[in-house]
Amino acid sequence: MTKPYLIYVIGVEEDTQLLLLRAFSRTAPDCVLYFFSTYDELLEHLTLTQDKPHLILTDGLQSPRPHSSQPIAQTRLIPAFVARVAGYLNQQAKEDGPMERCRFLPPLTTCSQAVQFISQLRPLWTRTNLVATAG
Repeated sequence: MTKPYLIYVIGVEEDTQLLLLRAFSRTAPDCVLYFFSTYDELLEHLTLTQDKPHLILTDGLQSPRPHSSQPIAQTRLIPAFVARVAGYLNQQAKEDGPMERCRFLPPLTTCSQAVQFISQLRPLWTRTNLVATAG
């Protein structure tokens, strides 16, 4: 039995969470979604588990920071592909840490948009050793 893909979602609004849940259940049933309110909450989770996410979705306000009080947990995030659901990334976040591999995405307002979004991103988290570039 293969392990599911772990998708971490940080700081997105409840309506976006529901859209993502519906869209992932329709198009990517081999994924497990974990929702976190903040990046620090995510790091706390990683200190208690051996999980290593395949994809991180964030609103951009809860971006991974290069200097953290939990560096061991943070190292497990580095290979993950980070996609921002909405908003803009400040210049410092662009230059530091995992956010340098960030894909810019529009806000999701419908389930069909979320399904299309997942279809576009799926090759990124299912390939091994992929280095994604900003764009």
